[in-house]
Amino acid sequence: MKRILGGLAMAASAMVFTSAVTAPAAHAGPPDDWSSLTAHPEGTSSGWQGGYGQFNADGDWFRVQDLDFDGYGVVLRFETDYGRLGDCINTQGSGKMQYCNFNLRETGQVHFWVCMRDAGSPVYLACGQKSPWVEIDSGTIHW
Repeated sequence: MKRILGGLAMAASAMVFTSAVTAPAAHAGPPDDWSSLTAHPEGTSSGWQGGYGQFNADGDWFRVQDLDFDGYGVVLRFETDYGRLGDCINTQGSGKMQYCNFNLRETGQVHFWVCMRDAGSPVYLACGQKSPWVEIDSGTIHW
């Protein structure tokens, strides 16, 4: 009986080891290259031009930058074609970039927009237009 249990324990540990070795590596942080990716500068009918957002399909990263010394934060809001909503909140101040990672389905599309908001409030004061739909797995834009 000890021999059987010992063999099962070794088989189980070998399976765990094999799984750990073959699993894909996760991103430790945001990708370095954002140069050719979906960019969406924001503006509203009220004249606010205070935010900038991007999506990177390599790891499902978003980033949002505050461009205005107005005392407000910026939020990149996103929506997928399968109904998921999310926010990437930047309260660091003008000129600062906030990176956010979300695990999105690879078979869908996402679009996003940037809003101005007071850091202590859930109310969005002004929002820009939504970006075009973007393929989550490839970053291909659908104009």
